[in-house]
Amino acid sequence: MSSTLGQPVIVENRTGADGAIAGEFVSKAEPDGHTFFLASNTPMMQVPLLKKNPPYDPVKSFTPVSLVGRYIYEWSEKLSLNEFPGNKSSPCEIFYDLIEKSLSF
Repeated sequence: MSSTLGQPVIVENRTGADGAIAGEFVSKAEPDGHTFFLASNTPMMQVPLLKKNPPYDPVKSFTPVSLVGRYIYEWSEKLSLNEFPGNKSSPCEIFYDLIEKSLSF
């Protein structure tokens, strides 16, 4: 990334609180384009819904820059391996099958 941008790039991980710590840090940074927040749905949707006083507004505090990827949630309740489509023999086969299907969208 540094060579593409022509300047140094520093990655500073701010972990914890389901992304709220990083989100709060980035929301208070100068809006100069030098601070990015790579966020999933947890800090952008769940943190504001679950906290009494969320540290940021996910719509007003950030400016979207790019879509990084898409993913699909699948809900299952204690299914055995032979109940999954294709009758997979191991959890790894099920995982790779789900990944393959999600990439075909």
